Amino acid sequence: MGSGDFRTIAGEGVFETAIKGSRFIGIAMGCRDESELAENLARMRREHPEATHRCYAATYGGNERFSDDGEPSGTAGRPMMVSLRGTGLSDSMVVVIRYFGGTLLGTGGLVHAYSGTASEALAAAKVATMRACAVFMFPLPYDRYSVFESRFRDLMAKRPECSYSERVDLKVWVLVDRADELLRRLDELTGGRTVPTRLPDEHVPTEESSI
Repeated sequence: MGSGDFRTIAGEGVFETAIKGSRFIGIAMGCRDESELAENLARMRREHPEATHRCYAATYGGNERFSDDGEPSGTAGRPMMVSLRGTGLSDSMVVVIRYFGGTLLGTGGLVHAYSGTASEALAAAKVATMRACAVFMFPLPYDRYSVFESRFRDLMAKRPECSYSERVDLKVWVLVDRADELLRRLDELTGGRTVPTRLPDEHVPTEESSI
């Protein structure tokens, strides 16, 4: 992968277990920023209003956040953060919901329960590789568009967006290290008559897998 690429959660992973009467539910999910972190935690509160604790660990934009949510300090959020770091994921978070069953687990038991539940939830998630892409917009005559479709397909990181009028206006995504190749081919295709506009780079999911 290129230096700007990263892996993130594309589909939630869920794992549930019972330990000495307490119910632990781990949910791994995407988390791009502070706003999404707040939205995800609010959803956990709505879905589990009777839970005793809702601990989490999150990483996004180079930041790390975690919370013990009332459990003894260092027994939940930090061990969960270690599990999350171990996956190498970015823009992701994991929440562990606990319904207390009446039996204290002790410090070691809590660390094991939270880190283990988090790890299993993360392992159950679908992971996407986000590739750094250059984004271009440009018009093509209809007779050139059919050639573009067949000869440029190997460069596309995702399906181009098109609008149709007296010409075809395209928005395309190509891997950053293939941007020059796109410009070269486009120059050949149009005889230098089409000069594309480059938009800010974006990250595009190009494949899904498990951790």
